[in-house]
Amino acid sequence: MAEKKHSATLPANPLKKCAKCGTCTTVCPVAMNTGRESHTARGKLHLFSQAETFSSPYYFDLLAKCLQCRACDTACPRSIEPSAQIRTHRTAQTPGQEPAYYKKLLTRSLLRHPNAQKLGSRSLQTLHELLPSASGLRHRLELLLPGLADSAIDQLPQPSGSASQKFTYYPGCLASHLYHDIPQAMAILAYKCDISLNIPTGLGCCGLASHASGHDSQARELAWENITILSQNNDPILTSCASCWSHLTSYPQLFKDDPEKLHLAQQVASRVNEFSTFFSQHNLTFKQQGQTIFYHDPCHLLHRAEPILAPPRALLMAATGTKPVQPAGGSSCCGQGGLFHLANPELSKKIHDNLLKNIVNLQPAYVVTTCSGCLLQWQQGLVRHNSNITALHLAVFLAQQLRY
Repeated sequence: MAEKKHSATLPANPLKKCAKCGTCTTVCPVAMNTGRESHTARGKLHLFSQAETFSSPYYFDLLAKCLQCRACDTACPRSIEPSAQIRTHRTAQTPGQEPAYYKKLLTRSLLRHPNAQKLGSRSLQTLHELLPSASGLRHRLELLLPGLADSAIDQLPQPSGSASQKFTYYPGCLASHLYHDIPQAMAILAYKCDISLNIPTGLGCCGLASHASGHDSQARELAWENITILSQNNDPILTSCASCWSHLTSYPQLFKDDPEKLHLAQQVASRVNEFSTFFSQHNLTFKQQGQTIFYHDPCHLLHRAEPILAPPRALLMAATGTKPVQPAGGSSCCGQGGLFHLANPELSKKIHDNLLKNIVNLQPAYVVTTCSGCLLQWQQGLVRHNSNITALHLAVFLAQQLRY
């Protein structure tokens, strides 16, 4: 299955701005777990300064050793944005050179076709239902893919009577095809705010995985399909996935060289609401049962010019009556990284396992997050370690804690 070679204008000598201070080395989850200078942003920027293109498998492996978490971007005192430099060099790769190429290609192809995702999800659900209740495989499926135990929903529940506000809901891939409890919880929370949610027909992957891996043409194609659908009305847009929110709001960047599409991309991006910020502005009432919660900051909310830190914690404080617990070192990446875990499965596990060690010591009853990818990483990591901690999406946890 062949792809066209990507073209890109590579950045000219990033070292002209890089002071080699090493700040990025102290925040890179990959480098902190491998101890290798070549895995840091500083190491990659130095490599980029030596030539515009390389053909070594070692070089392509180095490009793949980046989570695109943007920790180095926010830490860099000279605002170089190494993650963008790395992404641009990924774009220049000839198809087939990147590690785990066919595995990533298959995944991106699956993300490109929502019907294929739906078929895959339903096939797994059918297998789950056919297996005996005592089957080890059934139990394993429930542990690794907890959403299989939930029934798919074709239509969100709506408020009785007429709601005062109508919102378009963008669930994202995992909430659409695996975590069906997330859109159900979103509908409940919206109902309590006198809001009705509508999922337009035809929405697909936001395109973040394609964009982060350097496949810009596919990223723009996916983005434009969503923009076309989302622009059919002017209702506010609400999404429950932090990564989807981050990418949806960055759609104008994908079309900055296309004036005809840029205006519509800007119009759609301006209507997108981040989940925790939105609901923290509404007066939801909770049981306040005092559970100990660890809130995992998705990198797409943590590493940005204006990080979104307070709203999810305010919601959890309102829901439990206690502050979420935090490790001494602060928040860090869980190691999922979109397609990163496909090319680097053992490293992805190592990053998460080291994070999990710090969290277990805090003895939380729940790990809560707002990124579907992070949620999957946490659930599978907790299963590997036979932990009794439960990982939930923030929407699901809040819906469970509502006072009726």
